[in-house]
Amino acid sequence: MMRCMYLAGLLMIGQLQAEPLSQQQLEAEATKRMQSFAGELQSTLMNAIQAGGLEAGVEVCSAQAPEIAKKYSKDGWQLSRTSLKTRNPSNRADAMEKDALMGFVDKMAQGHQLTSLSFTSYNVETQQFVLIKPIGTQAVCLSCHGNAIDPKLHDKIKLLYPEDTATGFSLGDLRGAFVVRYQGVAEQ
Repeated sequence: MMRCMYLAGLLMIGQLQAEPLSQQQLEAEATKRMQSFAGELQSTLMNAIQAGGLEAGVEVCSAQAPEIAKKYSKDGWQLSRTSLKTRNPSNRADAMEKDALMGFVDKMAQGHQLTSLSFTSYNVETQQFVLIKPIGTQAVCLSCHGNAIDPKLHDKIKLLYPEDTATGFSLGDLRGAFVVRYQGVAEQ
């Protein structure tokens, strides 16, 4: 009897399909994860700068930023950062990300505020979802990403990031973007 109940349960589980999440639900969860990631990253970075200066901040970006992203990358979600000019080559934009970033640049040139921009892509069949939100260059960013980087700090950046191209930014420029991806389970 127990074996029959077990088999019946397995059959029933196999027939039950989870309802796919709507784009609105995915966007809400992606935004929540992105804000948590961005908030923790910014807090960690600012604490490091206050405690050990800009060189400590560069170390946080190098060592801790990927770990913070991993913390929020679970249950089918993946968080990352990208840019048209990257510091870390593993953050280079793929084709979709590059198109989104170039779209942000075009919209900014038309007078749109960076904070109002975003890019989403959703495939309902596969439940693949992507949210890309721009990161603007703030005053604190210019110390490491601007035009006048202290030589000692520049040496530290080059030590940690020999392929760095993420300089020459001005206040308000598009610095990069947060990328949140969700890979749902496609029905078989």
